[in-house]
This record gives sequence, C-alpha cells and structure tokens, in this order.
Amino acid sequence: MLKRESCSHILLSDSVDVEYLTGFHSSNVLALISAHRSLLLTDFRYRSAARRFCAKHSQWRFVEIKENGFSALPTHVPRGSRLGIQANVLTVEQFDRLASCCKGVRLVKLSGTVTDVFTAKMPAEVSAMRRAARIGDAAFARIVTELRPGISEHETALLLEEHCRALGSEGPSFDTIVLFGARSALPHGRPGSARLKRGDFVLLDFGCMLGGLCSDMTRTVVFGKASETQTRVYKTVLSAQTVGRKAVRAGVGVAEVDKAARDVIIAAGYGDFFGHATGHGVGRRIHEAPRVAQKSKAVLPPGAVVTVEPGIYLPDVGGVRIEDMVVVTGSGANVLTRAPRQLMEIAA
Repeated sequence: MLKRESCSHILLSDSVDVEYLTGFHSSNVLALISAHRSLLLTDFRYRSAARRFCAKHSQWRFVEIKENGFSALPTHVPRGSRLGIQANVLTVEQFDRLASCCKGVRLVKLSGTVTDVFTAKMPAEVSAMRRAARIGDAAFARIVTELRPGISEHETALLLEEHCRALGSEGPSFDTIVLFGARSALPHGRPGSARLKRGDFVLLDFGCMLGGLCSDMTRTVVFGKASETQTRVYKTVLSAQTVGRKAVRAGVGVAEVDKAARDVIIAAGYGDFFGHATGHGVGRRIHEAPRVAQKSKAVLPPGAVVTVEPGIYLPDVGGVRIEDMVVVTGSGANVLTRAPRQLMEIAA
C-alpha cells in the first residue's frame, strides 16, 4: 500500500484497525508504518502492556504519547513526507490537529483502502467467530423454551444475554433486539415493555463476542400456531435467505447476492416491505465491509465473513428476518450459525 499510494508513511488512527493489524488492544492507540519502521503509539495507561507486546513482536517499537497522540508524529514523520491517513475515520477536528502537528507533510487520504485489508479473516479469527456463533446457537435453543405469555421484550433480551454469558460469551456484540407481534416489523427496534401473547411473531437478533470478535444471527419464531399470512411470509423469507446463501462465493459481486435474495421477495409481492441491505461484513466490528447491498460495487473476497439476512416487515402484522453468518470460500458459503431455520411454532 505504501508503494501503491506513493506514501512514505501510513497512519492507522482507528483503534479497531490497529488491533486487526497488530493484535494489540488499546482505547487510545496509533500505528505508524513506513518501509523501514513500524511504531505503536499509546499512552501511559498501556505502557507496560505495550512494552511486553513490542518485546514479543520485535517488528513493532513502542512510543509513549500524551492525550493528543498526533503531537508525537513530527519526530517520526519529517517534512516532505507523504503520510497516508484514514480519511473516513478522522473527524474534521482531528484532521485539523493532525495537519497542524505535521507541517510540511502531505496528507494522502486513503479512506476505505485500509479497511479493505482486514476484510478477509485469518483462520484464528474465523475460529473465534465460529465458537461465538455456536454460543449463540445454544443460547437460542434455551431462550425459546422460556417464552411464556406475559413475558416482556426487555425481560427476554436480558435472559438471552444471560444465557450467552453463561455459555462463554464475553458480552453482546451489539444491543440485543427482541421484538414481539407487530413490533417485529421494526427492523432495528429496541426491546421494550411489550408483552408476549399467543400468535405473536418473536424476532431475536443478537450476537456474542469471543476474543474480541463478533457473531451475529437472527431467528424469528411464532409463539403458538402460525397464521396463514405468517406462514406465507416466513416461507418467502426462508426461500430468499436460502437463495442468498447459495449465491455467496468468492469473486461474486455483493450486488448479485443482494439481488438473488431480493428477487424472491419481490416475486412474492413483498418487495416494498424489504427496505434494508441483504447483509454486511462482520469481524471485530459488528458492521464491516463488505456491505451486501444493491448498489455496492464490492466483490466478495475469499475469507470474508458476511451475513445474509433478508426480511419482510408488514406494518400492524409483524416482521420476519432470518440471518446467518457465513465465511466466503471459492466453492460457496461456509455457514457459521447453525440454529434451525425452519418455521418454529413455540407451544404457548
């Protein structure tokens, strides 16, 4: 990247990307890379950890910084340098401070180029995500046995998170979504005081963390006997999700995957009720590149981990979303989430 972008140095200012690159975790960290030297810059709170890390990983040298880490850069980035920066990460205020600190240095905007480096996951990362997904599968199996009339969305979400932790999750990878009945038509609604009753859709969208890596899954069940409309909507989403998963393969455009799933929903007459992208990348962030969307030009690389999550959301009726997390391979999609996808009618 240094060569391709004609940069003398590249500065990573996003702490998650620094962790991807180095394996070092800090809430205040920079990584400065040149052809000859790689510096890990963090403050006194992480001094001991950074020293141990750099002693073990000799390609990195620790530099202690103050609160404004950019002030340490002039020592290591001389005038006349071309410094590649994460333009899509820096705020306007941070950019101004960086420019002020690095006078005589040309700032080269790299935007998402750096993030693309971390799209394909290493085997150890995939392994952690697979184990996180298995925790989610087991937690789902438990929570569906605890659904009862009158339990609230909020109570159910807390129970679900407790199961995940008891099974080994480090914590939720995002705010758990539990929605009942007509509220399940809110794609990213927040659990509230709504109480479960017979005939409700129950939408569960949640994830676990393991080794700093995320899992993500959604299942929708019916509490009681599914109506004809609920069954028709569910089968449509399941068909779309199955077709979408089968479209995943290294070298395939993400727009093709989106189209494969979306066309099933459109053909069934529900196109106006599927308003979000079909999926997204997952890693140390719950939403990463590539976004599996209609207008994206991205192509799926081998090793990427993405979700496939079409849905139908009918106001006053409810919504269905089925989401799996898959690893992109040359032969297709290696599914990490294994909870049942067939329509589940939970005895009320």
